[in-house]
Amino acid sequence: MARLRVRVSHGVNPDELLTEKQRVWDARPTFKPWIVKALLALPEGQGTADEIGAVLLADPVVAPHLDRRLATDRRAPTPQWRVTLSKTLIPCRGFFNTGRKRKGRVVYGYDPQAAVASKRTRARKQGRAGMPHLGKRSW
Repeated sequence: MARLRVRVSHGVNPDELLTEKQRVWDARPTFKPWIVKALLALPEGQGTADEIGAVLLADPVVAPHLDRRLATDRRAPTPQWRVTLSKTLIPCRGFFNTGRKRKGRVVYGYDPQAAVASKRTRARKQGRAGMPHLGKRSW
């Protein structure tokens, strides 16, 4: 309801809002499975971000889904899919820096065991206050 109020206050017709179709969740795979598939296609299962990007662009299934708009938060004109690729290649997702470089670029690999181990389960608070010190006097 709050979203409706905000959109109406910005000049959107309320009749259009009520007849508007709700967004459907996109069930396509995210970048991680695409990158893993690309790394498996590369020799030794390792490659630079540029090599991974070349494999993704050559894949007829993945290429149409890449966002080719230019990223607005970068100085150099970089496609949005390339920025997302760089942000996905982080250790907590199972990717690792091999310590080598090719043509001045870092070589990445993928470790499935590290990906499983890095999934953290959030511990539930069982009746404990988030800030127990509030409301108590210190004198």
